Amino acid sequence: MGGNSTKIRGLNKFVEWKEEHNLFEIDFSGPRFTWSNGRKGNDRILERLDKAYANSCWQNIFPQAYLIHGAIAISNHAPIILMTEPQKKKVKRNYKVEAWSLEYKQCEILAKEKWSKRVNGSPMYQCARKIQYCREGLKKWSLDKRKEWQGKWDIFEKDLIEAQLIMEDTGNDEKFEQIKARMEEYSGNMANYWKQQEKIKWNCEGDACSRYFFNFVKSRKARNKIEGVKDMEGNWITYEGEIALMFNNISKKSSTLS
Repeated sequence: MGGNSTKIRGLNKFVEWKEEHNLFEIDFSGPRFTWSNGRKGNDRILERLDKAYANSCWQNIFPQAYLIHGAIAISNHAPIILMTEPQKKKVKRNYKVEAWSLEYKQCEILAKEKWSKRVNGSPMYQCARKIQYCREGLKKWSLDKRKEWQGKWDIFEKDLIEAQLIMEDTGNDEKFEQIKARMEEYSGNMANYWKQQEKIKWNCEGDACSRYFFNFVKSRKARNKIEGVKDMEGNWITYEGEIALMFNNISKKSSTLS
């Protein structure tokens, strides 16, 4: 873009070399051009000088590889990143009130306060806006409360041991009881939180919250993801869209046969 189009020296030899080694250009995402002469206005020249090539053998190993072109900023050349796997998309989920927060009286007070806000409009619009106010208020309160917890068992244990030593030396158990109450509150509410996340109805409500509990939940979630499947020809499919398409085709064939 810009400048005078001139023939690049050695271009034909490069094309012959590329065809001789069966090299294909890797696709990219982002800005088209990767180089600038650093000038402004009509004197600016933009080119796509930087590219990546791979042979069919490499592409079979990394079928979803692609380049990410950054912006031309500090250098005359844009930064380029080779991605061998597609970036996982973050799924945005609607916020839901978590069960543990309902144990607090503050939530009830907050919900009543938000619901009592004056809203003009039709009854349906008023209802929708009041629900939105409650959801936003409870979400902020829940997130602030979880920050307050910090979720660090070691801190609780360390503080509790120090408080117990003070209690043993001086007989003053005030600090010990305060930390113990905080730890019990944290343990109970985190247990409710992870139960909701795990979607398991535990038979025994007296089960205590522990590191094993957390690790169990995390490992279970890790096992629930399909990383790849083999097609009828024995080729591995790892792209989420292709995996979904494969299962849809199998489902259609099964329904046809039945």
